Amino acid sequence: MGTLWEVRSYDDREEFKDVYDAYPALVKLQIHHGGRFTKFPGRQYVKGKTHYVELVDTDTFSVHELEDMMHEVGYKTPRPTYYHFLVPGKDLDCGLHALGSDQDIREFLKFVPKCNVFDIYIEHWVSKLNTYDLSPGVSNVVIEQLPDEVQPELVKKKKVSKRPKPLLLEWSVDDDVGKQPLDVDDVGKQPLDIDKPVSSVDDVGKQPMYTNEFPGIDKSMLDNFNPFEDGEADGEGDGNVDGEGDGNVDGEGDAGSDGGSDSDFEVELHNTVDEVDVDMATFFENTDYEAEWFDKSNKPTEAGNVAGDVDAVDMDNIDSNTDDEDLEAERKALLRKLRKSKAAVDEDNLSFYVGQVFGSKEGIKRLIDLHGIQTRGQLHVIRNDTTRIRAVCRGSIPEMNKEHGVGSSTSVGSKGKGSDSGSCPWLLHVSKGKHDATWMVKTFEDTHKCLQSMKMSHMKAFRAKTMALDQIRGSYAEQYNHLRDYALELQRTNPGTTVKLDVEVSTDLSSDSRKFKRLYICFEALKKGFKAGKRDFLGLDGAFMKGPYPGQILTAVGIDSNNGTYPLAWAIVEAETINAWTWFLELLGDDLDLTTRSNFTFISDRQKGIIPAIAKVFPSAEHRFCIRHIQENMKLTWRGKEFQVQLWKCAAAATVPEFQEAMNELKSMSVQCHDWLKQIPPHHWSRAHFTGRSHTDCLLNNFCEVFNKQLTEGRDKPILTALEYIRQYVMKRIGNVNKAIQKADGPLTPTATKVLNSIKEEAMKYDVIWNGDSSYQVNGPWRDKAKVDINQKYCSCRGWELIGIPCKHAVAVIWNMASNGADVGIPEVWVDEVYWLDTWKKMYSFCLEPINGPKMWPKSACPTKILPPTHHKPVGRPKKKRVKSVTEITDGKRLKRSGKTVRCVKCGQQGHNKRTCKGQAPN
Repeated sequence: MGTLWEVRSYDDREEFKDVYDAYPALVKLQIHHGGRFTKFPGRQYVKGKTHYVELVDTDTFSVHELEDMMHEVGYKTPRPTYYHFLVPGKDLDCGLHALGSDQDIREFLKFVPKCNVFDIYIEHWVSKLNTYDLSPGVSNVVIEQLPDEVQPELVKKKKVSKRPKPLLLEWSVDDDVGKQPLDVDDVGKQPLDIDKPVSSVDDVGKQPMYTNEFPGIDKSMLDNFNPFEDGEADGEGDGNVDGEGDGNVDGEGDAGSDGGSDSDFEVELHNTVDEVDVDMATFFENTDYEAEWFDKSNKPTEAGNVAGDVDAVDMDNIDSNTDDEDLEAERKALLRKLRKSKAAVDEDNLSFYVGQVFGSKEGIKRLIDLHGIQTRGQLHVIRNDTTRIRAVCRGSIPEMNKEHGVGSSTSVGSKGKGSDSGSCPWLLHVSKGKHDATWMVKTFEDTHKCLQSMKMSHMKAFRAKTMALDQIRGSYAEQYNHLRDYALELQRTNPGTTVKLDVEVSTDLSSDSRKFKRLYICFEALKKGFKAGKRDFLGLDGAFMKGPYPGQILTAVGIDSNNGTYPLAWAIVEAETINAWTWFLELLGDDLDLTTRSNFTFISDRQKGIIPAIAKVFPSAEHRFCIRHIQENMKLTWRGKEFQVQLWKCAAAATVPEFQEAMNELKSMSVQCHDWLKQIPPHHWSRAHFTGRSHTDCLLNNFCEVFNKQLTEGRDKPILTALEYIRQYVMKRIGNVNKAIQKADGPLTPTATKVLNSIKEEAMKYDVIWNGDSSYQVNGPWRDKAKVDINQKYCSCRGWELIGIPCKHAVAVIWNMASNGADVGIPEVWVDEVYWLDTWKKMYSFCLEPINGPKMWPKSACPTKILPPTHHKPVGRPKKKRVKSVTEITDGKRLKRSGKTVRCVKCGQQGHNKRTCKGQAPN
């Protein structure tokens, strides 16, 4: 039957307009070929040509007919070809669909009633898109024409009847990285490309600037979960907000941005962080992330299981083409004997044997690849058609010169046509049975005479390592698309958990994808545990994501009854801006039932945007600055141990007179330093101006640094892996603390007991004078005098008020009252309940519930796909170490001159040297 369509190199829009109107089943194809696609986003098809096919009948349209059109265009030689059609009205970023199977054709025909002009895009040899992965068909299809000499009778029939050429359907498994063995040659030939377009889904409607995908919901609401809740649109805040005129060093320059040391400061015993050990070494060893995050059911098996993976069939069921039953029986018996002998071969030997049977061609090629990797041979398939596979080794045989006493090597000839005396004799020939679908090894020469080595560059090895890590950890970009399912699983297994996922909305309302923006997680168990601790104190900090996509991990960490860290909430945001911190604090306030008038206490490193964010969300809160980061800023101008000691003396002063005296001492050392420090309000950094609401006089944000240091190994992993690393760390830590609680005894926690015991030793040196009411005067060495009101739990030194543990003056009073017959009990009774052992137990009685693997997660009903945030990869090796301050020693031998001010020896002025001096030399 002849064809109606006609291929043209020009476009005539009016010639067949009436025909298309009268016959809706006829369409026009605009075939773009010979070019390539650029990267996502803003994808284009460049360096290609366009041909127009008029009057295509969609009732008889097929992939084979499309192949005939390409033949008419001029593609005579066979080559693997990938076809894609563009959904009308969409762009190349999200509108491309595969056109390689019957199901793809049916998907294409759905758009025919709405449009009669379609764009077809062609890729040759290799496809960099994943439209075939998203195809409704079970597998991907690469359409390749057979050479003319393979089946000439079919080619002849084609010339007579104008029927399409017979096609070789080559089933590709590129959708699953884990299915293919790691071929080092392929690593060198094919560049890595993480650009992945998304599938086209119907528009989900207009979205705000960012969408509240997962508000906190309980278990009863989870069944009727609706992911489309509008959030409030807001703009980005200023990302360069510093302290109040203090010249704050930004996040990239802070020494403590990534686990800096607080060893320069003498931390008191009651402020020492008592952290339990959590072993996370097995986190990456016991998890196959390539199989866990994605459905990789057909991964390559281990070496010992290849024989089962290639589907060896029972030799008793092989059909024979011979008429002699005796010969056939003898042949089967020999094959059974051969099979039994080969079954006893070492399983680690990935080799072939004559008579070996395979169920599919893919199993043969996979075993060839694995055998080549094991033997380091340069194996190549030279014949691959519907009935046979022939592979040879193209390795060269080394020759010895006669100068070394050895003559030319004697070549070993190989069986078959085209044998070369200098080539390796290794040969494999597999053919398909005539009456069944099995493949059998007919010829196998297992002798390698070639040089058993492979040349590999450093970059090829690096790309191979990258591909292997992708199989283990999963793709960085792909894991973003599983965040909705992960959020549903967290809320299902831990009811009451808050998970908020915000995404950027594309300006294209028909887009089927959204870019990731922010993710906030706070477990219900951690909310209840923090409230049970009765200490309204949180440290806020941020740390960089070290993977290929930008971002910051914001954390809120509290202090438990034993002065250990208590991680409460964490989030992944785009950057440390006012907008991001405000968003994080608002969600944190909702989880802790805080209002704008709540008397809460925060401590931070004065990161970008956090100061105005706290002032906006919690205007009544007490906001402390980490003294170490103030000292880092001070060292930029005023160096020396004496300035550091004096700064700490000013900050540690518990009363206003002590603070004023310390500031005057600093003024005598440097007026400029005094004026600079005075610009920072003292209620942010001096104990003399702290309230006692939080029961801690902590001056350092070191407990946040401790938590961030624990996350170092997980911050350079894909987003789901990083989030799971944090969750499992917190879950393990709760279990380890519970083990320590079981060993503890007494009314107080172990750390509180140590602090109180040290205070008791000091209290023995003090005398107490009673005024006859509820007040006492306490006298001690070095003219130390203090007033204690036992009913108000007050001491003029403010130690009891700040930390909630009786100071040495108060303990002396309690002992005096007990010796005079008063029923006051032991000093432990007067300690605030924050430090009680029962409070510690109650905090850690709330545990995180485990979750299932990704295959058992509930599937989100949201049809849009989440893409990773936009990122331009910088040149060079990614930096993973924190940026150190200019005063830190980097090599242990010499102190670098970074940050120092040079002085010109010619004019005596600072800021330049004599080479760049423009002044006059002094007389």
